[in-house]
Amino acid sequence: MENCEIATRLIVGLQGVWPSDREWAWLQAYQPTGVILFSRNAESFPQLKKLCRELKKHVPDLEIMADHEGGPVSQLAKAVGRPPVAFALGQRNDTDLTRRVHFETGRRLKAVGIDRVLGPCADVLLEPRNPVIGARAFGFTAEVVSAHVAAAVKGLTEAGLSCCLKHWPGHGRSSTDTHLESSAVCISENDELPFQAGLRAGADALMPGHLCFDGEDLPATLSRDFLLETRQRLQIQGQSSLLLIADDVSMGALRQPMTDLGVWDETRAVSPEAVGMVEVDSLPKGWFEELLNAGCDQLLIRGIPFGAFPLVDPGNLPSRALFAQPEDVICEPVDFSDQVYKELRPGDKLGGFFDPDLDLALLDLARNDRWQVAGSLDKAHWQRWDAHLAANFRKIWENEGVDEEFAGNTGLSRLLVANHRPMPKDWIAQAWAISLKAHLAPSGVVLLMGHPSLKEEFCEFFGSTWAVETLYDVYCEDIGC
Repeated sequence: MENCEIATRLIVGLQGVWPSDREWAWLQAYQPTGVILFSRNAESFPQLKKLCRELKKHVPDLEIMADHEGGPVSQLAKAVGRPPVAFALGQRNDTDLTRRVHFETGRRLKAVGIDRVLGPCADVLLEPRNPVIGARAFGFTAEVVSAHVAAAVKGLTEAGLSCCLKHWPGHGRSSTDTHLESSAVCISENDELPFQAGLRAGADALMPGHLCFDGEDLPATLSRDFLLETRQRLQIQGQSSLLLIADDVSMGALRQPMTDLGVWDETRAVSPEAVGMVEVDSLPKGWFEELLNAGCDQLLIRGIPFGAFPLVDPGNLPSRALFAQPEDVICEPVDFSDQVYKELRPGDKLGGFFDPDLDLALLDLARNDRWQVAGSLDKAHWQRWDAHLAANFRKIWENEGVDEEFAGNTGLSRLLVANHRPMPKDWIAQAWAISLKAHLAPSGVVLLMGHPSLKEEFCEFFGSTWAVETLYDVYCEDIGC
C-alpha cells in the first residue's frame, strides 16, 4: 500500500489543546479519516468546540471521536462533564435511566463537535479481577450487558452520534491489560450477545481488541479469517457494511505478534522483556499494513506516526497564520443539567460515614492511576479531593503501611478504599494489610470506590462483622467535598 492510502484510514491523536504547525501540516498532507481527542486536548467547552470546528474546516470529511464512556474513561470531562460509570448503571438495572444518561452524554458531545463515541463497552465482566475493563462493563452477565448496551446505543444515537462497540470479541474475560501486554481469552456464544444487541440498536461499528482467542497465536485484529467471520456473523441485515475500527495500534499486545510477522524488531526496545505502549514514532509502515490487510477498516492510534508517514518537506511547514488559533468562537449556551447524572450519586445515602467526629482512614490506590488523571474534571477537582482527604482522613499507603500518627489507634471503625484496579495479588498477606487489620475495631463500615472486585476481596478481609458499602467510581462529590 502507498503511504497516503494507509494514512487516510488512520484515526490519530494530537498532543495538546491546539495542533502544532507540524501536526497541521501532517493532517493536511495525509487527510486521515479521523481524529481521536483525549483529556490533554480538552480545556473547556468553548476551546474544544473551537478545536473541533477548525479541524473539520481544514480536513474535509474528518470524523472526530472520543473515548467518553463514563466514569474514569471520560476523556472530555473537563469540557462536557463526567457521566456515571457503566457498572453503576448495570447495578441499578434501569435501562431507561441508561438511555437517558447516554442521551445527555451524546447531546453534550454533539454540541461540542464530536461525531462518534468509541463506546459503549459491550464486554461482559467474566474475569472478576480484570485489570482494564472493571467498572467499564455494565455487568457480570451477557443478559444485563446486552440490555444496557442497547439502551446506551439508543441514547447516543438519538442525540445524533455514531457508536463503536468495544472490545470484540470480549475483553471482559482477560486477566491482563492489552495496553501493556498480550492477552488470551476463550470466547463463547454469550460473548457475542451484547455486540449483537448494540448493532441492532443502531451502532454501526465494532472495535476489535488485540486479544488472542481460543489458543490462536494472532490477535483478533491480525486474523483475516476471524475478521471475515465477524462480518458474516454480526452484520445486521439491511444495515450498511459493518465498520471495524482497530483498538489503539500502539498497544503493547501487538509487540510479539508483529515481531513474529517480521515487521517489528524487538531489539529497538529497551530490553527484550519490554512491555507497555509502543512509541508512536517507532512504528514502521508494515505494522499498519498488516492490520489493514487482515481486514480492519480503520486504525486508531494515540498520536501521529511521523516515523512511518513523514512529511515530504518538513522544513516547509504551512504559514503559522493559516492555522492560528482563533481568538473567539461562537459558542451557543448549552444547558448541562447534571440531574440525570446525579441519579446514581449516593447523596445522603451514606449516612454518618463522613461524620467529622469519627476517625476515618483512607487506602487510596487510585491517586496516580492513569484513568484518574484522564477522567478527573480538571486539576482543581483533584486538588479539592486531596485537600478534603488531608483535612479529614488518616492516610494509609500500600507501600508505607500504617503511619506513626495512626499506630496508636486500635479502634478504627471506618475505612475508605479507592482503587480503579483489582487489589494486588496476595495483598491480604502483605505486611501493610496485616498492620492495618491490627488497628481496626471489631466492627465498622468500609466504603469501596472503584473496581467491582473490591467487594469480595474486602468482605474476606473484614469478615462478617463489618458492613461493606460499594460505589463504582472515584469521584470527589461522593466524599462530601
